[in-house]
Amino acid sequence: MDANDDGSVEDFEAQVSEVLASGERDELLRRAHPYTGSSTEWVDSLTAYTGYSGLVLEESGWRMLFPAQVTLEEAHLALALVLRNRSAKAGPGAARWEQAAVAVEALEQGQVVLDGQLFRIARIEQTLLLAAHGPQPPLPSDRVFPAAFDERIPSAASRDTP
Repeated sequence: MDANDDGSVEDFEAQVSEVLASGERDELLRRAHPYTGSSTEWVDSLTAYTGYSGLVLEESGWRMLFPAQVTLEEAHLALALVLRNRSAKAGPGAARWEQAAVAVEALEQGQVVLDGQLFRIARIEQTLLLAAHGPQPPLPSDRVFPAAFDERIPSAASRDTP
Protein backbone atom coordinates (compact mmCIF):
# COMPACT_ATOMS: atom_id res chain seq x y z
CA MET A 1 0.00 0.00 0.00
CA ASP A 2 1.35 3.39 -0.96
CA ALA A 3 1.65 6.16 1.64
CA ASN A 4 0.65 8.70 -0.99
CA ASP A 5 0.08 8.86 -4.73
CA ASP A 6 3.64 10.06 -5.45
CA GLY A 7 5.75 7.36 -3.82
CA SER A 8 6.04 3.95 -2.30
CA VAL A 9 5.89 2.92 1.34
CA GLU A 10 9.70 2.79 1.31
CA ASP A 11 9.88 6.42 0.11
CA PHE A 12 7.45 7.42 2.84
CA GLU A 13 9.43 5.56 5.52
CA ALA A 14 12.65 7.21 4.33
CA GLN A 15 10.99 10.63 4.62
CA VAL A 16 9.73 9.82 8.12
CA SER A 17 13.23 8.70 9.15
CA GLU A 18 14.68 11.93 7.78
CA VAL A 19 12.15 14.04 9.73
CA LEU A 20 12.84 12.10 12.93
CA ALA A 21 16.61 12.52 12.50
CA SER A 22 16.11 16.23 11.90
CA GLY A 23 14.02 16.44 15.09
CA GLU A 24 16.79 14.70 17.04
CA ARG A 25 19.36 17.21 15.70
CA ASP A 26 17.02 20.08 16.65
CA GLU A 27 16.63 18.70 20.16
CA LEU A 28 20.41 18.39 20.57
CA LEU A 29 20.76 22.03 19.51
CA ARG A 30 18.02 23.10 21.94
CA ARG A 31 19.81 21.33 24.79
CA ALA A 32 23.21 22.73 23.81
CA HIS A 33 21.84 26.29 23.59
CA PRO A 34 19.04 26.68 26.16
CA TYR A 35 16.74 29.66 25.88
CA THR A 36 17.19 30.74 29.48
CA GLY A 37 19.69 32.72 31.42
CA SER A 38 20.03 35.12 34.25
CA SER A 39 19.93 38.82 33.48
CA THR A 40 22.88 39.18 35.84
CA GLU A 41 25.16 36.59 34.27
CA TRP A 42 28.34 37.78 32.58
CA VAL A 43 27.90 38.87 28.99
CA ASP A 44 30.59 37.41 26.75
CA SER A 45 30.20 39.91 23.92
CA LEU A 46 28.13 42.76 22.62
CA THR A 47 27.14 43.39 19.04
CA ALA A 48 25.71 46.75 18.07
CA TYR A 49 23.25 47.34 15.25
CA THR A 50 22.28 50.73 13.94
CA GLY A 51 18.65 51.76 13.68
CA TYR A 52 17.07 55.14 13.00
CA SER A 53 14.33 57.16 14.65
CA GLY A 54 12.78 60.59 14.63
CA LEU A 55 13.24 62.86 17.62
CA VAL A 56 11.81 66.21 18.66
CA LEU A 57 13.63 68.72 20.86
CA GLU A 58 11.47 69.73 23.80
CA GLU A 59 12.19 71.87 26.85
CA SER A 60 13.15 68.75 28.82
CA GLY A 61 15.43 67.47 26.02
CA TRP A 62 15.20 65.17 23.01
CA ARG A 63 12.26 62.75 22.82
CA MET A 64 11.84 59.81 20.45
CA LEU A 65 8.69 60.04 18.35
CA PHE A 66 8.56 56.36 17.36
CA PRO A 67 10.57 53.15 17.93
CA ALA A 68 13.83 52.64 16.05
CA GLN A 69 13.40 51.64 12.41
CA VAL A 70 15.68 49.21 10.59
CA THR A 71 16.55 51.51 7.68
CA LEU A 72 17.09 55.22 7.26
CA GLU A 73 14.38 55.28 4.59
CA GLU A 74 11.84 53.73 7.01
CA ALA A 75 12.69 56.39 9.60
CA HIS A 76 12.13 59.14 7.02
CA LEU A 77 8.74 57.64 6.11
CA ALA A 78 7.79 57.37 9.78
CA LEU A 79 8.83 60.98 10.51
CA ALA A 80 6.82 62.15 7.49
CA LEU A 81 3.80 60.34 8.95
CA VAL A 82 4.35 62.08 12.30
CA LEU A 83 4.50 65.46 10.58
CA ARG A 84 1.29 64.71 8.69
CA ASN A 85 -0.45 63.64 11.91
CA ARG A 86 0.65 66.86 13.59
CA SER A 87 -0.47 68.93 10.62
CA ALA A 88 -4.06 68.22 11.65
CA LYS A 89 -3.47 70.52 14.66
CA ALA A 90 -1.49 73.10 12.69
CA GLY A 91 -4.50 75.09 11.48
CA PRO A 92 -3.53 77.63 8.80
CA GLY A 93 0.08 76.37 8.88
CA ALA A 94 -0.91 72.85 7.79
CA ALA A 95 0.49 73.40 4.28
CA ARG A 96 3.99 74.01 5.73
CA TRP A 97 3.75 70.77 7.71
CA GLU A 98 2.74 68.89 4.57
CA GLN A 99 5.64 70.48 2.62
CA ALA A 100 8.04 69.37 5.34
CA ALA A 101 6.55 65.85 5.32
CA VAL A 102 7.04 65.62 1.55
CA ALA A 103 10.68 66.74 1.84
CA VAL A 104 11.40 64.29 4.67
CA GLU A 105 9.66 61.46 2.80
CA ALA A 106 11.75 62.19 -0.32
CA LEU A 107 14.92 61.92 1.83
CA GLU A 108 15.70 65.59 1.08
CA GLN A 109 15.62 66.64 4.73
CA GLY A 110 16.78 64.88 7.87
CA GLN A 111 15.92 67.84 10.07
CA VAL A 112 13.04 70.31 9.96
CA VAL A 113 11.94 73.22 12.13
CA LEU A 114 8.22 73.93 12.26
CA ASP A 115 6.35 76.24 14.62
CA GLY A 116 9.39 76.50 16.88
CA GLN A 117 9.92 72.73 17.09
CA LEU A 118 13.04 70.95 15.88
CA PHE A 119 12.54 67.46 14.42
CA ARG A 120 15.52 65.30 13.46
CA ILE A 121 16.31 61.82 12.17
CA ALA A 122 18.89 60.23 14.47
CA ARG A 123 20.96 57.05 14.63
CA ILE A 124 19.94 54.61 17.36
CA GLU A 125 22.39 51.95 18.54
CA GLN A 126 20.71 48.68 19.44
CA THR A 127 22.74 46.07 21.29
CA LEU A 128 22.65 42.29 21.04
CA LEU A 129 23.88 40.67 24.27
CA LEU A 130 25.65 37.34 23.85
CA ALA A 131 26.36 35.11 26.85
CA ALA A 132 27.77 31.60 27.12
CA HIS A 133 24.35 30.10 26.35
CA GLY A 134 23.84 32.33 23.28
CA PRO A 135 21.81 35.50 22.68
CA GLN A 136 20.03 36.77 25.75
CA PRO A 137 16.27 36.08 25.54
CA PRO A 138 13.63 38.73 26.23
CA LEU A 139 13.21 39.51 29.93
CA PRO A 140 10.13 40.67 31.85
CA SER A 141 12.04 43.84 32.76
CA ASP A 142 12.61 44.82 29.09
CA ARG A 143 11.28 48.24 28.24
CA VAL A 144 9.27 48.63 25.06
CA PHE A 145 8.51 51.89 23.33
CA PRO A 146 5.20 53.12 24.82
CA ALA A 147 2.44 53.06 22.22
CA ALA A 148 1.01 56.23 23.77
CA PHE A 149 4.13 58.08 22.59
CA ASP A 150 4.34 56.54 19.12
CA GLU A 151 3.38 59.57 17.08
CA ARG A 152 2.93 57.52 13.91
CA ILE A 153 -0.38 56.56 15.52
CA PRO A 154 -2.92 59.42 15.12
CA SER A 155 -4.24 59.07 18.70
CA ALA A 156 -0.73 59.74 20.06
CA ALA A 157 -0.23 62.67 17.70
CA SER A 158 -3.42 64.30 18.91
CA ARG A 159 -2.29 64.40 22.54
CA ASP A 160 -1.10 67.71 23.87
CA THR A 161 2.56 68.24 23.09
CA PRO A 162 4.61 71.12 24.44
